[in-house]
Amino acid sequence: MPFLLLALSASAEKIKLSVVTENASSLQYKSETTDEMQGPAAELVEKVISAAHIDFTTRVLPWARAYNEAERLPNTLIYSIVRTPERESKFHWLGILSKPQYYLFAMKDSKFSKSNNINIYKNHSVGTILDSASHLKLKAEGFSYIVPLTQAEQVMGMLTKKRVDFITANINAIQSLCKFHTVECDDIIAIAPLSTSKDGFLYFAINKNSNLKLVNTLKNKYKELLEKGEISIF
Repeated sequence: MPFLLLALSASAEKIKLSVVTENASSLQYKSETTDEMQGPAAELVEKVISAAHIDFTTRVLPWARAYNEAERLPNTLIYSIVRTPERESKFHWLGILSKPQYYLFAMKDSKFSKSNNINIYKNHSVGTILDSASHLKLKAEGFSYIVPLTQAEQVMGMLTKKRVDFITANINAIQSLCKFHTVECDDIIAIAPLSTSKDGFLYFAINKNSNLKLVNTLKNKYKELLEKGEISIF
């Protein structure tokens, strides 16, 4: 088995991996000073790739474009992505990065009360990231007024300026976005849980038609580092 893993790794090293992601301040973002990727998701993904000795380049794109490239192009890895039934067959799912809970958020001074049923808000406007799992969930649930945008900061701005009634986000993302917009997080409240898939976890994944040696090397290295405690799901 060790010889097989070494052989797979040696072969995978020769393949250039393209990595695409979006700027999401609570997960991954490009530093303005060093031009390097930062954030817990970026650190985990890059640690796995580097430990596997695979050459890679990372580009930060609007989510819809990043997803489109990862869906179309072999040897293209994407993170952080929710694993949904619609996406299941399009990627090899390499590993879990995070286990966040998503919600519909509203301004505290709004007229909305908390509920466990998102369907009662179907006729209200909701800001979300274009082609995200939350966007797909809202469409599947029949929401009438969805406002899809390319950047999380834009989505947050729509809420604080009261141009939409709700936005979709997870708790960690809201904390980071509050700092960006200099808004008190106490002024924004979680109204209803938004289940985007069976588990709602965030993964890193790679195009379904990617080199299988590359795929297996990344999967094995992720499992190895996780078992050793060198990386952890957050």
